[in-house]
Amino acid sequence: MSRTRPQAQDKYQLITDKLLTLMENGTLPWQKPWFGNPPRNLIGGNPYQGSNPLLLTVQMLADQHQDPYFIGYHQAKDQGWQVAKGSKASWILFAGTAAKEVVNDQGEKEQSRYRIHKWHAVYNIACIDDGDGGRQLQEWTEKYRTTSSISEAERVAQAEQFIASTGARIQHGGDVACYSSASDRINLPAFSAFTSPEAYYATALHELTHWTGHPTRLSRDQSGSFGSQSYAYEELIAELGAAFLCNQLELTPQTENHASYLAHWMTLLKQDNRLFLKASREASKASDFLDLFIGDEDYFPPGADEVAGSMAYTMSIRGL
Repeated sequence: MSRTRPQAQDKYQLITDKLLTLMENGTLPWQKPWFGNPPRNLIGGNPYQGSNPLLLTVQMLADQHQDPYFIGYHQAKDQGWQVAKGSKASWILFAGTAAKEVVNDQGEKEQSRYRIHKWHAVYNIACIDDGDGGRQLQEWTEKYRTTSSISEAERVAQAEQFIASTGARIQHGGDVACYSSASDRINLPAFSAFTSPEAYYATALHELTHWTGHPTRLSRDQSGSFGSQSYAYEELIAELGAAFLCNQLELTPQTENHASYLAHWMTLLKQDNRLFLKASREASKASDFLDLFIGDEDYFPPGADEVAGSMAYTMSIRGL
């Protein structure tokens, strides 16, 4: 039986449409924490990396799936399971490199490497029939259900250490959280002005993501004024960057300034169905950049799409 595969552009549109529907109903997927039980491959056990946890969260919420476990079609088949008829795939994106043979200016053959992005289909376990009333699936999922092993005080200490390690200039006062590229300084309201410690640290991480865009760091366009498309895009990058970092530090993303940008983000997403992925990649770069300051690669894993991609293209695609 042949199965028609949607074109790559269709997948960008599919995910963007699901995201817009969620946003229209007041749900921002990046504010849903995934650190306690992240989207992962059921059989391999590895959490998805880079932008993929966020992509899968969008699709889980839109499709009303409860469990963050996914499996490839062939993986399910290898277990003797079936993808239920009529099930819709979820999509993950791998980035990597490929090579082709070219002739250089001297007429010699050499390998030229180039970047590629490839979509792959996975299925939420809600779409899987294990032939045993779900008992086999439950045995697998029980391996991964965990709760945080650190206290709130330890999470706060972690966040303080992380922020201090960057050396960013941060001052407190007033009622506005902002980053000024001109002075290269972050301003935050007093700690007591926030509704919770997590709200304070999520906001600080949002502003630190802006801080990475300075010309001496990742050099993003931060010239836009409030209400402009470029300003809204940079705000989306900062929102997603804060979400990545909060999940890394086991904090619930609770930034409080998103409402004023919501309409702008939705307009941008309607104009460019790749914008969410672009912003997510920029946010991932910012997160990786900030990780460099802590100097603890064991605790703060890379998490860039390229890392997952380089692994994916040295292993069989069968093991998604």
